[in-house]
Amino acid sequence: MQVEAVYRLVYHLNPNAEFSEDSLEDFARINALFNVWPYWREFIASTFNRMGYRHAGMLTMYKILSEVL
Repeated sequence: MQVEAVYRLVYHLNPNAEFSEDSLEDFARINALFNVWPYWREFIASTFNRMGYRHAGMLTMYKILSEVL
């Protein structure tokens, strides 16, 4: 079974702030996962619950970050 969801995260930066391209890429790649995690976790839990899988296993944040980093 494979479950997919798409979330769009929009961040607003101070126009006077200066960030390197690498810093912005790291922020998007890592911090976005932490910001979307509660919504993803709720989506998975409610979807699996509606399907009758009350205790569906989920990947931990550690597992996901280890694959991203």
